[in-house]
Amino acid sequence: MEKNLYGFIWRYSRGYQLGILAVTIASFQLLYYALELPKVIVNDALGSKGAGGPFPREYFGIGFDQLEYLLTLRALFFVLLIINGSITMSLFIFKGITSKRRLRRLRYTLFERIHRFPVKHFQKTSQGELTSMITAEVEPFSQFFADAAASQLKLIAFACDRVSFTSGEQEVQVSQTVEGNQLIGEMAL
Repeated sequence: MEKNLYGFIWRYSRGYQLGILAVTIASFQLLYYALELPKVIVNDALGSKGAGGPFPREYFGIGFDQLEYLLTLRALFFVLLIINGSITMSLFIFKGITSKRRLRRLRYTLFERIHRFPVKHFQKTSQGELTSMITAEVEPFSQFFADAAASQLKLIAFACDRVSFTSGEQEVQVSQTVEGNQLIGEMAL
């Protein structure tokens, strides 16, 4: 048996962990767009001072007036939420399957180790007591087996995403403040 829990997880679920990690990394871009799209809807589709200029606008050869643009962005946001929710649900199901398989493997390994005990130990302790002891001691590892690699990466990436998203908003606010101060200064002259 491995000396640490990460070694056990890596030995018996390397493929599963890498699959969970790959899907988690692939979902980061969707997470960013799910955070960015409401900002575009509020600042660009509802306001006429958006980055694309006044309405009507043309994207990919299709003309949009303000209402069509707003409805298109809203539909895109809805589809993005459905896709993001589906990926999250699939990840939870796959993590659950992976976790239950690792728990079963750990229980079998511990049960095999218990059978190496001297026969005197089994005369003092009943088989039911040993089984319940293994089950009770191993069950708390369930969530840890599922998120051994992906949870740390997801937390770090989500924090970086939020920091970059927030700093982008602050840069826009600073530039708008500077432009506003310049406009006020010009009006005063």
